[in-house]
Amino acid sequence: MSGFEFAKLIQAWSLITPPLRPNQEVVAAIKQCIGQHDGRALLLGVTPEFADLATGIVATDINLSMVRGLWPGDTGSRIAVVSDWRRMAFAPGSFSLCLGDGSFTLMRFPDELRLLFEEIARVLRGNARVVCRVFACPDIAESRAELRDATMAGRIKSFDTLKWRLGMMLAPGCGFNVPLRDILDTFNAMFPDRDELLRATGWDRGRVDALDANYASENSFFSYASRQRLADVASTVFTNIRFVPSGTYELAECCPLMVMERR
Repeated sequence: MSGFEFAKLIQAWSLITPPLRPNQEVVAAIKQCIGQHDGRALLLGVTPEFADLATGIVATDINLSMVRGLWPGDTGSRIAVVSDWRRMAFAPGSFSLCLGDGSFTLMRFPDELRLLFEEIARVLRGNARVVCRVFACPDIAESRAELRDATMAGRIKSFDTLKWRLGMMLAPGCGFNVPLRDILDTFNAMFPDRDELLRATGWDRGRVDALDANYASENSFFSYASRQRLADVASTVFTNIRFVPSGTYELAECCPLMVMERR
């Protein structure tokens, strides 16, 4: 699992924009995919925007700080627990629905992701549905020149989008598991003059400079597998796998909902 520093994510949550953070379009799209639901729902992570997407939600995250920092609180219809997604302390068939937002991006492809899919299938009832927003690299990676030109021309609205596009650009060349340090090094090589970058984009310097600390680790990574590769790994335990649009926000075409049913 990625060693991404979640304390920094909690501190910056209010500043994070789509595509990293789900908006109301994503929430509406997931509600449509859920349809009528009875029973308990498993939520991978403690994404606050998803806390009330279904009744009987049990949110699980390996990091206690994430639970304390982001979860909006337990109620009669939702609760959060600390647990490793790959070894969840739930009996087989405990849930009739599984939800998540970018959860698969934290799993090393393909081995950790395969273990996660098998564990999700174990705790789901037969025919139960999984609806998870994924961050999938395009089938044809853009070039560094294309990405730099788009950035300097002001065609990328947010710095968060640039970070995701950098990772997706690098993904095919490193087995879809992109070390955060590689993203930082590539960014610095492509944009050596940050003053020039800020003049062209109007981005906040603090947000840009935070990349130096947040992406310095060589041991942390994000996984950006393609849609087909995600489906290939999931197909051993899930069926009727499809990808549904999650909205019209920037980079939404690479952030579909992965919807599937337990075999």
